Amino acid sequence: MNLIEQVARLKERQATEASATYQTTSDEFRYECDMLNAAPTMLDVLGGFRPGDSEVLTGLLLANAPYGNPAREVLRRMRAMAAKMEGSK
Repeated sequence: MNLIEQVARLKERQATEASATYQTTSDEFRYECDMLNAAPTMLDVLGGFRPGDSEVLTGLLLANAPYGNPAREVLRRMRAMAAKMEGSK
């Protein structure tokens, strides 16, 4: 199972299971609560990746498109993220 499939499964679970906010003095427990509270947004962002995105971004980088250095760097980062989500490289 690649990360795209894992994220879809986690989004389904998050939508059906109630999350809670806890009050505690434990730093470790607060960290876990913060991560749980941030999870829906992170899953939403990660859920934007689709199979094949890495190949499309690679094609854009290889094309002789008039992208400036900042835009090419963004495309490189997006390609690396898409490849990780797809379970390649």
